[in-house]
Amino acid sequence: MKSEIILIAIDSLKQANIRFADRNKTTVLQEKFEILALSGTLTITGVHLHITIADCQGKTIGGHLETGCII
Repeated sequence: MKSEIILIAIDSLKQANIRFADRNKTTVLQEKFEILALSGTLTITGVHLHITIADCQGKTIGGHLETGCII
């Protein structure tokens, strides 16, 4: 199977859709966030990405990146 990897990405989000560890439901966060890290795999069968973001207070949040984020 062919796959690609994302080692790192930087940008900002105004909406982050994240699924936290051991949870089935996506959490939608609407605030200005800076992307500190983004890594994962892209395959023919799907995408598996982990993200770490920081809010305006510097608090970091991380989990599985889900579709629907707004840059």
